[in-house]
Amino acid sequence: MAKTDSATPDFNFDKTLRADANNEPFRFVLNGKVRELKHLNDLDSVDLSAVGRTAAANWQVIKLAADAETYAELRAAKPTVGQLNGFVGKYNEHCGIDAGE
Repeated sequence: MAKTDSATPDFNFDKTLRADANNEPFRFVLNGKVRELKHLNDLDSVDLSAVGRTAAANWQVIKLAADAETYAELRAAKPTVGQLNGFVGKYNEHCGIDAGE
């Protein structure tokens, strides 16, 4: 049941959603082309909730954030686990996510 009283809220989703509306995509170069991943805040949080912290999880996040062509080119590049972790680390950093979160 939603409360509509005048008490001061602990968290204002309306303000947060408006503030996050202008998130910039993460841009990177692959095969000589500039590619993009959607900002993490633009991804469905329900879909992200199932993602862990493994190489497979990194691929799941990339699949959610990339268009089909970019995802296919990234998979075809066959990055090592270390390269993938570094890439996802930079993506997370761009999105304001700490490695410990």
